[in-house]
Amino acid sequence: MKGLTIKEILRKNGITLISVAEKLGESSQNLSALLQKDDLRTSLVERISEATGIPIAAFYGEAYSSATASGNSVAVSGDGNSVNAISERFMTLLENKDRQIAKKDEQIDRLLGLLETNAGISANEANKQ
Repeated sequence: MKGLTIKEILRKNGITLISVAEKLGESSQNLSALLQKDDLRTSLVERISEATGIPIAAFYGEAYSSATASGNSVAVSGDGNSVNAISERFMTLLENKDRQIAKKDEQIDRLLGLLETNAGISANEANKQ
C-alpha cells in the first residue's frame, strides 16, 4: 500500500491530513512522513480507516460503497454494497423494538385494567358502608 494512494483517497473524500492526524493523535508532519513510504504498515492503514470511516477495502483498491445523506434521502453508490446489510440489521433492530414496545403497551393495559378493577371494588365497598 502506497502512501500516495492514501493521500489521494483522503483528498477525494474531502478529508485533510491534519484532521486525520488529530484523530490518530499524531502530528500532521509525522503522518505526512509516514505516508511518504511506498509500503505502509497494515496497522496504519487500519487506523486511518477507523479514523476516517472509509472502508479499509477502499485503500486497497477494492470496490466499496459510499453513502451520503441529505435531509430525508440517502444516495448509495459503489459495488460490494454493505449498506444493504446495515439497513437489514437496522430494520431487524427496529422490528425488535416495535415488538418490545407492543409488549410494554399490553402490560400497561393489563395494569390499568387491574387498577380500574381495584378502584371499582373500592368504590363498591365504600357504597356498602
